[in-house]
Amino acid sequence: MKKNYILRKIIVGIIFIFGFNSLNAQSDMVQLLATGKTEANMLITDYASPFLETFGNNLNNGWYSTAAPLKTGRFTLTIGG
Repeated sequence: MKKNYILRKIIVGIIFIFGFNSLNAQSDMVQLLATGKTEANMLITDYASPFLETFGNNLNNGWYSTAAPLKTGRFTLTIGG
């Protein structure tokens, strides 16, 4: 049992070591910051506007959820009309 645990740690460690070599998720962030404050504000506004619009619509339409905790693996499905 302990051998499996150690082997699993070694495999996860190898995956992390080789996996981080290919990560470059925020390489364009420097380019975004170099474009200027006005363009950065425009891009962020365009990026956030769908979320804010959806959030506002959900509040106006009476969307809510209960505070009752569910058992593991369960979810609540609500259909409004």
